[in-house]
Amino acid sequence: MKALTPAENIKALPAGTKVTLITHSIFGKPVESQVTTMGEIRQHGYYTPGGGWGLYPCRLPGYQNIECWEVAVRERRKRNPFWIKIGYTLKGYRLGWEDKP
Repeated sequence: MKALTPAENIKALPAGTKVTLITHSIFGKPVESQVTTMGEIRQHGYYTPGGGWGLYPCRLPGYQNIECWEVAVRERRKRNPFWIKIGYTLKGYRLGWEDKP
């Protein structure tokens, strides 16, 4: 059985699912955010394994384009939703929230 990518896993989640997202800060430290999925996911640009991102694919020999997906989420205790890029910004996730002290 083929392993699912994070984008495929998040696509399968219904709207309103509570998820803890794991991203990296600008200093490389893991940061956890408690969010609720809004149910909308779209393909938005391409990124490279080295960290570059572009809206259109690059057609150079030996250049690897990876589709970048983004999902609409709303952070816990916040009003406005925002888009987060899966695979580029998002490094991992787990279902549910753990209460912070």
